Amino acid sequence: MMLDSVNDLKDLIEIPFNSENNVLFLVKFNRMKFLKTWCCFSFLLCFGIASASSPITETIMKPDTILPKAFLLGDHERQFEKLTMKYETLLLTATDNNMDLAFNKWVTMITEMESYSESIGYDLKGIKMWMNIFWEQDGTIAHIAFFLKPNSRNVDVEELKAFFSSFARHYTFPLLYKTGYSHYGSASFPTFSGKKKVGTY
Repeated sequence: MMLDSVNDLKDLIEIPFNSENNVLFLVKFNRMKFLKTWCCFSFLLCFGIASASSPITETIMKPDTILPKAFLLGDHERQFEKLTMKYETLLLTATDNNMDLAFNKWVTMITEMESYSESIGYDLKGIKMWMNIFWEQDGTIAHIAFFLKPNSRNVDVEELKAFFSSFARHYTFPLLYKTGYSHYGSASFPTFSGKKKVGTY
């Protein structure tokens, strides 16, 4: 009966069988089991490595192409460099190098920003920052990059980003030019710029 079982195994794995040498058969049979086990293990190992590497590949391949409307200076560095190249014309250049005109338009925008914050109930008081603003040809705001000064009031940065994004979508800078343009300047709130002129949002 034992012999029949061994003969069955012999037929399955097609190994020459010598009934007088059971040891040789068992060695060959165990070697076959080892090879099958090793193949299965190799397959699982390769599959595991491929699965583990997939998220990394997706992360590396996924392009960071969507630049937020408002963001912190220092974030999105590569896209920021492209932005400065695209909007390389300065506000001063767009105002025909008229410093007074450029300054007045900048202050007007900061004042309008403060008025907008009051209209939606967002408190800007005590916030002091550096701002880099990029405008389209028609004066619409493409992006606002900012950095809080050390003496600024502590503020939730994500909420401030949301405020700037909303303002940028509602406000148009009162200056048309043949290309997009930009300006890097300072802003402090409250502005103390006299009576505020509320714009159209």
